[in-house]
Amino acid sequence: MDYVKVKSILDNLENYEKGVQRFFEPDLDRVLSKVRSLPLKKRKKIKIVGTNGKGSICAMLESSLVECGLKTLSFTSPHLQDELERIKIDGRNVTEEFFAEAFTSLFGESEIRFTYFETLFLCALWIAEANDSDVVLLEAGMGGKLDATNCVDSDIILFASISLDHTEVLGETFLQIALDKAGAINKSSRVVSSLGGPVREILQLRALLTCSEFFSAEDLTGVFSEKSDLSGTSVHCEKFGEIYCPLKGKFQRDNILTALGALELLKDEFSISNESVRKGILKVKNPGRLQYITENPLKIIDGSHNPSGVGQTVLFIREYHPGIKFDVYFSAMKDKDFEGMMEILEPITDSFIFPDNLHKRSADTLQLSLCARKTKKFFRVLGGDEFFSDFIKNPSNSIATGSMKTVGGFLKALTRQGNDDNS
Repeated sequence: MDYVKVKSILDNLENYEKGVQRFFEPDLDRVLSKVRSLPLKKRKKIKIVGTNGKGSICAMLESSLVECGLKTLSFTSPHLQDELERIKIDGRNVTEEFFAEAFTSLFGESEIRFTYFETLFLCALWIAEANDSDVVLLEAGMGGKLDATNCVDSDIILFASISLDHTEVLGETFLQIALDKAGAINKSSRVVSSLGGPVREILQLRALLTCSEFFSAEDLTGVFSEKSDLSGTSVHCEKFGEIYCPLKGKFQRDNILTALGALELLKDEFSISNESVRKGILKVKNPGRLQYITENPLKIIDGSHNPSGVGQTVLFIREYHPGIKFDVYFSAMKDKDFEGMMEILEPITDSFIFPDNLHKRSADTLQLSLCARKTKKFFRVLGGDEFFSDFIKNPSNSIATGSMKTVGGFLKALTRQGNDDNS
């Protein structure tokens, strides 16, 4: 089966991200049965769980491990432009041919009885075997205890920040969501996090109940100091020395330490040199997160999609671009707290720009307009293509945020413009 046919099948699968009706209740039995049928060898598996920051941690680990000469397979979500981004071999997107081979081997011509996310996860496991990967990096989806990635036991489990998101599935309170995320801890694993307070207590208790070991990222790395500026974030720690990461935002400090904590544990089995780690993290990229497109005027795209993430973005902008107002190109999923995000964005803008019903799962334009009126901000509504092209042409300082899918649309538009400019 070729990739064109495989992609057509994928596009018709139940996909929570696209708002398709749920045919399957959340449980792991279907996926677990399929996983058990696969001839999987014992490989070092690292799972990354949380609300915000998972992608950054995974990118840091991947870049560092490749620099150390190890073969890696990373499974992440969501994608920005192409589903092949979700499965990377040694930091590069899996090829169409390799992905089609995995899909055909797993499912053939039979009816797919898995969700979009589950199907891609199973393909990632198959590819990790075919590639003989040394380390498999698995980014959990929206959940924890019922996430498909829980169908394999992970040796190391990392926790990024946890906040309110996907409340209709995971629970309406912070405590409920933290408990669900903690359910990702399997038996006899090693758990690493820089989180404190009640969340750390929940993780420590879950680790105790599963005969796992909890490690504070700060204790593992022996951090001395950290600093952040407009160009990136750096930490100085006992185990790795001075580490500089080009990803922006003070919140990256915790992500860096969590990734370093995992690398410190991996030293027991692999040759992990401090110099290679420094080089790897220096090269790390994570498109769509506080990504500067131009500097004059300022044009930034950022995939923050919940109030906690948007709050970090606004803090960054107010610190490094004080007093500057941005035109905010905003689109969010209908199940998100888009009103909360817009209230947080209010201090940095005088104008919101919304797309006209961008896709099935987008928040309704009328709802967004009512929220704009509450903030007493000017707003415009543009058609889908015009929404993206207007951002590119706008002579004012602009930021696009609210959804990873929307950011992907802007990246596609920028790619098209680049191709047009070079034609």
